Amino acid sequence: MSLDVICIGNLNIDVTAYINHIPDLDESIYASNLTISPGGSAANTAVGIARLGLKSGFIGRVGADPYSQLLIKSLIDEGVDTSHIVIDNTGNTGFVIVLVDKSGVRRIIRWPGVNLNLSPLDIDEEYVRKAKVIHASGVKANIAYSIANLCSKYKLTFCWDPGLIAVREKLSNLAETLSKTSMLFISETESKILTGASSINEAILKILDVGVKIVAVKAGARGSYIAFNNNIHHIPAVKVEPIIDTTGAGDIYAAAFIVQTLKGKNPIQSAKYASVASALKVRLSGARNIPRREEIEEFIKNNYNIL
Repeated sequence: MSLDVICIGNLNIDVTAYINHIPDLDESIYASNLTISPGGSAANTAVGIARLGLKSGFIGRVGADPYSQLLIKSLIDEGVDTSHIVIDNTGNTGFVIVLVDKSGVRRIIRWPGVNLNLSPLDIDEEYVRKAKVIHASGVKANIAYSIANLCSKYKLTFCWDPGLIAVREKLSNLAETLSKTSMLFISETESKILTGASSINEAILKILDVGVKIVAVKAGARGSYIAFNNNIHHIPAVKVEPIIDTTGAGDIYAAAFIVQTLKGKNPIQSAKYASVASALKVRLSGARNIPRREEIEEFIKNNYNIL
């Protein structure tokens, strides 16, 4: 099977509570709503890519428990190939607890479960080599290193959203992996932790210096910063109301950016399209409540000057 993009990383059950404010120490509050839904950054991106019209697959682990079938079915229903998901009987499926206040700001508690057992041995070389792009998100540094080498071997595009765990390894320890990274998706906070920089621009230049081709720094309400060829471009956020839940906004941003790049768009065009996709996501609750291609194109059509 030939796929456009294979996503590698976490597959979780998300338990999301919507609250008026983050409780103080020993304070007990009621949630206005609570949802239980499929999640996981890499899995969300795989779904986003499928909803945007390309073929995607997923590599990851779930526990041998009732939640595993719910998660696998959620991907199958979206058209994502699940043939390389491992059902791991040594532990349980990962869970994420998300608290979302009325402004859309989140607090997240992760219980990774068998996601932590993902290893380079789970990555089938024959399966991966037939794709165009490999996107890793939230994986341990050694796994990212292995994926980057595979992509280099088969001349595939390697995209990486390292997350907080990997960026704590520091820039010097990740330099070899980053040198083989075509697109790096990273938050403002993560970029500064990774590089020790005090500003976004300084962080971006340090990352470009180790060989990353395109850096996309996600900066929330300020939009994003796209850097390539030693130039940094600020892409303002697309303003929408109401802002309900920002969970998954970065995942659909990555999906939209990758899809547009595969369609031949330049990084600035891809970032602007991705900004629309992530803006439409935050109006809805849940990480998987992400827009389809038709919704994005309709929004762009009705806001003709958005791009």
